[in-house]
Amino acid sequence: MDNKYYIEFDRKFKTYKSNRIAIYGIGKNAKLIVENTFDYNFTCLVANDHIGEVKFGLRILPIEEAINVSDMILIAAIPSSTAIVYNRIKDVVPENIKILDLQGCLLRGDDNYKNNPYWNSDKNNLKNLIDSHDVISFDVFDSLVTRIALVPHKVFDYMHLSDEFRDIRIKAEAELYKRYTSPSLTQIYEYICYLNGWNINKAQDFKNKEIVTEQSVLVTRKRIVDFFKYAIATGKKVYLTSDMYLEKKDILSLLSSIGISDGFELLVSCEYQKTKESGELYDVLLEKNPRKTILHIGDNKDTDIERARAKGIDTFYIKKGYDILAESSCAYLFDLIHTEYDKYILGYAISQLMNDPFCLCSTKGKMNINSYADIAICILPMTLMYLARIVKWSGDYDEVLFASRDGYYLYKLYEWYREKNKALNLPKGKYIYVSRSAISSMAVKSVEDIDIFLNKIVDDPKLNLKKLIENQFHISISDDFNILTGEAVENWGLDEIKARIGQYYNLILKNADSLRKRYLKFLDNIGIQTYGKIAVVDVVTQGTLVYGLSSIFENQIDLFALGTSTVPNKYIKDISRVHSIYGNITERIGESIYSKNDFSELHLFIEMLYASKEGQFFTVDDELNPVFVKGSEYNLKLLESVQTILQTMIEKFVLDSVISEVSPEFALGMIRVFSKKYSVFSDEMKSKFSFEDPYDGNIQKCNLIDFIQ
Repeated sequence: MDNKYYIEFDRKFKTYKSNRIAIYGIGKNAKLIVENTFDYNFTCLVANDHIGEVKFGLRILPIEEAINVSDMILIAAIPSSTAIVYNRIKDVVPENIKILDLQGCLLRGDDNYKNNPYWNSDKNNLKNLIDSHDVISFDVFDSLVTRIALVPHKVFDYMHLSDEFRDIRIKAEAELYKRYTSPSLTQIYEYICYLNGWNINKAQDFKNKEIVTEQSVLVTRKRIVDFFKYAIATGKKVYLTSDMYLEKKDILSLLSSIGISDGFELLVSCEYQKTKESGELYDVLLEKNPRKTILHIGDNKDTDIERARAKGIDTFYIKKGYDILAESSCAYLFDLIHTEYDKYILGYAISQLMNDPFCLCSTKGKMNINSYADIAICILPMTLMYLARIVKWSGDYDEVLFASRDGYYLYKLYEWYREKNKALNLPKGKYIYVSRSAISSMAVKSVEDIDIFLNKIVDDPKLNLKKLIENQFHISISDDFNILTGEAVENWGLDEIKARIGQYYNLILKNADSLRKRYLKFLDNIGIQTYGKIAVVDVVTQGTLVYGLSSIFENQIDLFALGTSTVPNKYIKDISRVHSIYGNITERIGESIYSKNDFSELHLFIEMLYASKEGQFFTVDDELNPVFVKGSEYNLKLLESVQTILQTMIEKFVLDSVISEVSPEFALGMIRVFSKKYSVFSDEMKSKFSFEDPYDGNIQKCNLIDFIQ
C-alpha cells in the first residue's frame, strides 16, 4: 500500500468511511483506490461489461444492482469521462445515494442554489412595471451603482491609511447613529475631531480623501442604469432614494463622475433626517407625488421592499452582487479567502461578474461565462500570485527564461513589472522557443537519454507509437510501429519496444546533435545566454523542459512553476532546484498516475490563455528561423482579448513595487469557476477554446471546455 496515496484519498473522503461505497470503473484509478486504502467499505465495482467477474477483490455489478448494496457511488475517472458517466447514471441512482468524483466533490445534492426563487426574476417584468407606473424610485448604493469593495467598510482600506484610522472611522459612525437618525459625513468627521483632538483641517483632508476614494471604487450596475435611463426617456418622474451619510452634493458629484447626472431628483436620508428604514423617507416621496403610482427598485429586502410596501409603494427586488455570489454555485469562494488581497480581488470580481442583477437567472444560479472579461477576471488571482512568486524567486538569478508558448503573457507581464520597478534590479526576462517535441529531439546525448524520453509509452496507452517516436525525435520510422502504445506494451513489453527502437538510436543521436548545434546558434542570435544561474518558467511540468534545457545548455537549469507532476522523477531528481506554488498536482504509484486535485486539469486553461499567437514550436530551420506546427494555433481573438483585459486589470492592482499576496487556495478557487459544476459557457465563448496537441501525434482537434467539463 502507498501511504502517500492513502493520506491524499483520506483527506478527500474521510467523512464517508461509514458509507457503503461502490466504485464506478475497473481501470487504473479503481485499482489505485482498492489497493491503497484499508478502512473504507467498498462493496463492488460498477461497469457496463465484465459483469459478474471479480477484479481487485471486488465483484463487478451493473449500476442497477450496485445501488442496492451501496450508499454512495464514487466515479473513478478523469473529469471529462466523469461527466459522461454521471449523465449516464444520474437518473438510475436514487436521490438518497451520493455520487462523487475523484476529488471528493458531490456531483449532486449540493445544488440547492438552483431552487432559489430569485432566479425566476425577469428583466422584462421590470420593464413592464416601469411602463405601468408614473414615478420610478431607485435605491442608489448596491442597486443603481456598486463599489468594487467586498463590503462597504472595506472602502476605507482603499484609502491606504492605518488600521487605526479605519477603526476610528467605523466607531465614530456607529456611535453617531445612536444619536442621530442619519448622520452626515461632515458630522462624522466633526465627531472624530471631538474624540481624538484633531483640528478641523485634518478632518476635512480625511473627509475629502474618503470622497475621492468612493469615486475611485464606484461603478454603475449597467443593466439597472439602462432601466434608469429608460424611465427618464419614457417621461417618468425619477427619484434616487438613499439612506446614506454622504451629503447630497457629494452623491451628485459621485454619480456625475460615472455618467449619471440628469433627469432625476435625489432624496438622501442625512439631508432630510428621515430614512427608508423608518419609512419616513418614503413619506417624502409620497408627499412629492400625490395620487401617483410609484415603483421603488432596490436590493435591501427590509428597507427597499418591506418598508416601501408598508407605505403603499410597489416594489421590485434586485439582489446586490455580494448576495448573488453568496446564493450561487460559486458561494464556496467566500470560504477560500485567506488574505486581505483575496478580499480586494473578490470584491472587484463581484462588481464585474455579478454586476447585472439578472446575470444568473437564465442559468439558475450557475456562473454565466459569456465574455472575455469574465474569463480574465477568473484567472486574475492566479496571474497576480504567479507574478509575485516569480519576482520573489528571481532575485538570485542571472536570467529568467519564459518557455513558449504558455510563457508568452507571463514574459510580457514580468518585463512590464521589471521596467516599472527598475530599482529592484530584477534579472532580465527572455522568451525562449521550446516545446516537448523540440526539446526531446535536441536534448538526447545517450541511449539513457532516449530511454528517459520514451517514458510516455507507459504513461498513456492511447497514443500512436509511430507518431509519438517521430514527433519526439524528428525522424521517420517503419510502419511496424503503427500501433497504440498500450497494445505495444501488452504485446511486446517495454524491453522489447526499446529493443525494436534500438535500430534507430544512432539516427536519433546524430539528428539530435545537428538540431542542438543549430538551436544553440539560434539562441545566441537572439541574445539568450546558456551560462550563469538560469531559471525557466513553466506553468505545470513533469520536468521535461528543465531536463532538456539542462542537457542542451550543459548547465543545470532551475524551475519556476505553478505546479509539478510526479517530481522527483527521471527528469528532475534534485527538488531543491524546483520552485513550485502547488507542488505536485499528480503523483505516481507504480505505472499509475493519480490526480491530487482538480488543478491537474484546470491548469490547461492557464496554459492556453497565457499563450502566444504562434502555434507549437517545432524546430529551427537552416536559416535559423523558428518553425511552428501548422494548424496548432489557439484562437487569436481569445488570446489577444483576454490578455489585454487581464493586463488592464493587473495595472489596477499593482500600484507600486509590492505585489500583495494572493492565497493559492483562492487563486485555484477562481479558476475552478470554469468547471461545469459551477459555470455555463456561452456558445460563443466555448467556440474560442478549440485546440489540438500535436506533440502526441494522434490527438484530433477538440474543445478544452468539453475536455475539462
